[in-house]
Amino acid sequence: MGKLYGYRVMDVGQHEGANQADRWRKRMRQGRRWRLSRNFVTWLLILGMIAISSTLIALKAHWRF
Repeated sequence: MGKLYGYRVMDVGQHEGANQADRWRKRMRQGRRWRLSRNFVTWLLILGMIAISSTLIALKAHWRF
């Protein structure tokens, strides 16, 4: 009876370790995705600002002459 309990505890430990590894892997994937999406949004904002400012400069130059 004692041995059976020991094996069961060992099994639980193994499964817990596997779950921990899966959780860690999942967190890494989510972190990477979040980082990429944040990078994309940042570049989108920068490009949008450049486009707006260049358009305004072009319009200002056009109306001046």
